[in-house]
Amino acid sequence: MQPVRTLGTSIIAILLLVITFAIIPSAAQSAPAGTPMGYEDRGFTVFYADKGYKGFAAHAYEGQEYPNLGSLANQASSFISYSDWETCVWTNAGFAGNPICFDPGASVSDLSAYGLNDNIKSIKLRRVTKLDMLDYFHPNRNKPFYEHTRNRMSDGQYFYSMSRQITRARVRAGDQGFIIVKNEAGNVYEEFTYDNQFIYHLRDTSWATGPNQNVKCNGTDDDAMFTLREGSNEGAPWVPRYMQIGQSATLERDIISINKRTCQVCNTAHDGDMETQTHTIKLVRRGPMSWPVDDGNTFSHNDVIYLVITEGVGKGDHFWYARGLGWVGFEHGNTPGGQPVTIHPSGHQPANHIRQYLHSTQPFNEVCSDTIVPLPSP
Repeated sequence: MQPVRTLGTSIIAILLLVITFAIIPSAAQSAPAGTPMGYEDRGFTVFYADKGYKGFAAHAYEGQEYPNLGSLANQASSFISYSDWETCVWTNAGFAGNPICFDPGASVSDLSAYGLNDNIKSIKLRRVTKLDMLDYFHPNRNKPFYEHTRNRMSDGQYFYSMSRQITRARVRAGDQGFIIVKNEAGNVYEEFTYDNQFIYHLRDTSWATGPNQNVKCNGTDDDAMFTLREGSNEGAPWVPRYMQIGQSATLERDIISINKRTCQVCNTAHDGDMETQTHTIKLVRRGPMSWPVDDGNTFSHNDVIYLVITEGVGKGDHFWYARGLGWVGFEHGNTPGGQPVTIHPSGHQPANHIRQYLHSTQPFNEVCSDTIVPLPSP
């Protein structure tokens, strides 16, 4: 492999930079000696010729585009970002095709993990903008009701989203509704609606306190589901519609238990006695991820977001959503003793994750479809 040289335009500057600069320590906060004049106050990403941040290095700066690396193409094996902009790379010149983008301040010691070792032909640092969470939660919103992708999480679990108007009384933004179905029979699902401010969570028929242990209505053997309420409307904010990497949001809701058999409100040990509760959700990262799947192959995707509930109800729950695929991974991070585990680093593999990606249709079987649940007064 030929050594990587700087991305500057002057041959003399290129040679000087290569000679005077071999590696930036991971703790560096400013441009190293040999940085071209005029760039001192601009963030940058350093690409290295060898894995582990070794070998000759090249700088890519904020506000400057590199559509054609020429002789420098296909020579980078690792990088460190010293920028609050995201680092985006392409395997084609001229920014052709879809980029692979890494978070501000990211570092990758071996680009082969993303299929990028000696395979980068254009580079751009981009200002971080807010992501539309709906692109990840509901990738099928522009498709007909029964046309959707399916993500097989395990045997019997197929996660997919489909658009659906939710016409019950007192439902927030019900004309912009969707459901995420979570089993092959179509009767285990979560309901959502959305507007320009939030994605709202409504009913969840998959309520359980442990493996194969469903929540019961007090004093009965009847299984319970729940819905969330904010004020007098069914549906409470679950996640802001638009978020930046690293952003957290604390959101309020009431938990209302519903008897799956009678379709009436009931009490459980988990509804907080109708008291308002909160959860804090954080968008930890966005970028490429991969993990092994059951058939011996690897699931890889260039644009996965990772959300964690850091405080409140559900603390320690982790969620992964892929643009265009939807919900692809989840994990309940609480230990048996009830203590939440530390938030996982960006490369952590979900305990429950997509095993297979399918194009197909599946049924939706609504629970309590003929009954409008009478919500208690707030």
